[in-house]
Amino acid sequence: MLDNLLVPKINGSNLENAIKHYCDRLQELSVFRFLYNVEITGFLSQQLAEESYKIITETITNGMKHSKGTVIEVYVDIVENNLQILIEDNGMGFSENKVSKKSLGFTSIKNRTSFLQGELNIESRKYKGTKVSIKIPTS
Repeated sequence: MLDNLLVPKINGSNLENAIKHYCDRLQELSVFRFLYNVEITGFLSQQLAEESYKIITETITNGMKHSKGTVIEVYVDIVENNLQILIEDNGMGFSENKVSKKSLGFTSIKNRTSFLQGELNIESRKYKGTKVSIKIPTS
């Protein structure tokens, strides 16, 4: 299913539309309901836009593959010169201790966030879902 999504050419001016399109397309192709609010104002560098898109899509993919939930919420905006990303699901939750150190998804998210000098916070409680929040400086 995820192979049916073409990755658009991402830049600082189309990141907002690319995220919205991604969520809309996944909702058409899956059993998940997507709720989102994406408002990106101002200039984002090419690198920040591309890496942020990859972080967002990987986080959503992880939720779809592992959460056993039905709803994924995606919020992206710029607050005080930071790109704020919040992705939540209503799934089973997990214990970070039980996530494999070889997990490519989480490793990729952590590495990309670190590369962009951002902050990553993951909150997950059994049967209460998972919340991933990321804050990345825009300058």
